[in-house]
Formats: sequence, C-alpha cells, structure tokens
Amino acid sequence: MDTAYVTLSRQSGLMNEMRLVANNIANANTTGYRQQGLVFSEFIRDVPNNPSLSMSRAEARNTSLQQGVLTETGGSFDFAIEGDGFFMVETPKGNRLTRAGSFTPNAEGDLVATDGSRVLDSNGSPVFIPPDAASIDVGSDGTLSVNSQLLGQIGVYRVDEPKDLVREGNTRFRPAGDV
Repeated sequence: MDTAYVTLSRQSGLMNEMRLVANNIANANTTGYRQQGLVFSEFIRDVPNNPSLSMSRAEARNTSLQQGVLTETGGSFDFAIEGDGFFMVETPKGNRLTRAGSFTPNAEGDLVATDGSRVLDSNGSPVFIPPDAASIDVGSDGTLSVNSQLLGQIGVYRVDEPKDLVREGNTRFRPAGDV
C-alpha cells in the first residue's frame, strides 16, 4: 500500500507541473506575464525492518522575474520598464504591482490598465491624462508630458525582496503580508 501512495504523490506533482507548463505556454504572449516553475521536495522516512519510505511533493512555486523581450506596440499609452521595477495599479483589493504596461485613458481621464485599474504615479496618485491628449511623451525617468507640458511621473516601484511577492492572477503581485 505504501508504494501506491509514493507513486501517487509523484504523479500528482508531475500533474501540477504539467498544468504550470501549459499555463506558461498559453500566456507566452500575455503582456507582463511572469513564467512560473514548480519546486519538488522529497520526504524520506526510515521504517524499521523495511526499506525507507519516500514521498514527494510539488507545491512550492517560483516565479521568474527576469525581464522579457521589449516589443514596440505602437500604442500611445503602452509603457515598458527596462530593468527592475513594477507599475503600481489601484484595485478593489488594494494596490498591486504589475509589469503589464498596456494602458489607456478612461472616460474620466485616468490612465487605466485593461481591467480598469487606475495606474499610480510616483506619489501614489492616479495618473491623469488630459482629454485632448492624442499621445504622450515619456522620458527615460518616467516623466510624462503632453505638448511639452509636464503632467507628472509614472510610478516605477522596486521591491526589496522579490521572492516575497505573492502572485495574483497572471500579471499582478502583492507584497507578502498585504491582504
């Protein structure tokens, strides 16, 4: 009976790994997507007068925070961060970090992500885009301007301990401990 549990534990882990691989492939072209991997662990127990018992688990996930390839989209309000850092968006569950920079102004003039979450500037306030702005100029430091008029600076947030980020969905993160 023990060998059945051992085999089942390994197969269960491999099935979880296949789900992650399938999700990585399905989201390969999703803007801001971070690839995931699975970490296997093995528990070995000495059983008196019998061979040791070994069980494996595959529940710890790791997320790659390596920068992906930057591709010009031609979108006036699409941004990318070269190097470390995240955009901050305001969601109903609180502020969240993302690398997905496909934004657009909403009817109120706020710069928003594809789901309507407002993009925050370097001070944590929503980024406002004037209604007559057909395009926006972005400096290498994130400074935003329209027709040479300074609007503000899009927030680029750095994380001290990236391993402490908790993944929410395919492109959002929150610091561990935040709800």
